[in-house]
Amino acid sequence: MTIFRRNSIVCLILAALVALSGCGPESGPQYQKYGSVGLKKVGIVLASPGKSTVGLNEAVTAGIQSAAKDLDIEYKILAPKDLADDRESLSFFAENLYDMVVAVGAGMAADLVNIAPQYPDVKFVIIDGEVDEPNVASVKILEDEGAFLAGVQAASMTKTNLVGYVGEPAAAVKSIENSFVRGVQYVNSTDGKQVKVNISYTGVTDKAAKAAELAQSAADNLYKGGVDVIFSAGNSVNQGVVNAAVQNRKISICNDIQLMNATPSNEYGAIQKKEDSAIYDLARQMADGKLTTDRHDFGLAQSALDFIPGPAVPADVSARINTVKAQLKTGQVKPLAISIPDGIVIVVEQE
Repeated sequence: MTIFRRNSIVCLILAALVALSGCGPESGPQYQKYGSVGLKKVGIVLASPGKSTVGLNEAVTAGIQSAAKDLDIEYKILAPKDLADDRESLSFFAENLYDMVVAVGAGMAADLVNIAPQYPDVKFVIIDGEVDEPNVASVKILEDEGAFLAGVQAASMTKTNLVGYVGEPAAAVKSIENSFVRGVQYVNSTDGKQVKVNISYTGVTDKAAKAAELAQSAADNLYKGGVDVIFSAGNSVNQGVVNAAVQNRKISICNDIQLMNATPSNEYGAIQKKEDSAIYDLARQMADGKLTTDRHDFGLAQSALDFIPGPAVPADVSARINTVKAQLKTGQVKPLAISIPDGIVIVVEQE
């Protein structure tokens, strides 16, 4: 009887040790404690199709895979159809005490506003969006820097002293538009040029095909009005602008490097966002216990963004882009310090 009781006690002790170590199936009370006492754990909720920029899910996935390998952390990824909806996926990670819960894409901002206050001890991260909650870190890739370089390239290459911008009128992308204009003005100031910017807005639509159609029409109108280089700022309008460039045998610049590789004769430059670098850095901060819940900006200096001139760009223009890029990284060139003069921007209404 004594031996049986002793063996029972030993079994109980072993079971308790297994539970505390986080071994065994990912369920039950021991799993709920795992995020706080075991390895650092990251939960990723991927964006639904059409609710994020192209390639964002893939970049975040690549970043967390690299971080897991290098930083001794664990991660779990939930795709859009794994649970009922984004809100349930975010709640799943929060209830299981993950150290960092990542919402991919601005489309999750509304859900995160509701979920984050319910779990004040959980650190949430939203990629490519912004949520003003005390336990949410908002991550922004500084496309403004890429747009500035697009402006420098456009103004350096135009032969008509008239370049174009096609995009949505949304306030969220206004800073990208202004950065492009500042890049143009930078060249005007340094080269003594008088390049102007014709701007055409496509309107807002939920259907990518409709947006591309509107963008193509807007770009076609600008090209026929004397513009010879157009910058497009959004994924939904890039294809339409490139189509117009091909038809008019003109130049376009966008933020889709795949489009540039597919149409190198007309796509002369592309902004390349590298969210994998951002998520890796955030995971490192989390693993070090230094992740803060505020806004995190990632740009050229953090290797989270690049501007790639196309193969058809003249060597002197490519060299200039590389020089300005280096100056942006060090702060030698400060786009926000460049004033936008009256008369440089002309808004062209759709016909």
